[in-house]
Amino acid sequence: MDLPDIKARIRRLDELSKGLRLEIQQRKRTPAGLPALTGVDYLAGLNVALEGVEKARNALERAANHWEDMAWRMKAGRSNR
Repeated sequence: MDLPDIKARIRRLDELSKGLRLEIQQRKRTPAGLPALTGVDYLAGLNVALEGVEKARNALERAANHWEDMAWRMKAGRSNR
C-alpha cells in the first residue's frame, strides 16, 4: 500500500462516515418504520459501525502521516536509522 492508495482509502472512509452519520440523523428524526426494539438495535449498530469506520480512518491517517514524514526525511537527506 502506497501513499496515494492510503489517501484514496481515507476518502472512501470519509464518504462512508458521512453516509452513516446521515443515516443516524434520519433514523433519529423519523423513528417510525421499524419496530421499536429493531429500531434501537439498528441505531446502535449504526453507531458501532461509525465508530469502527472512524478508528480505521484514524489508523490510515497515522499511516499517511508516517509516509509523508518518511518522504520528507528522504528529500532532506535524512533517514530514520
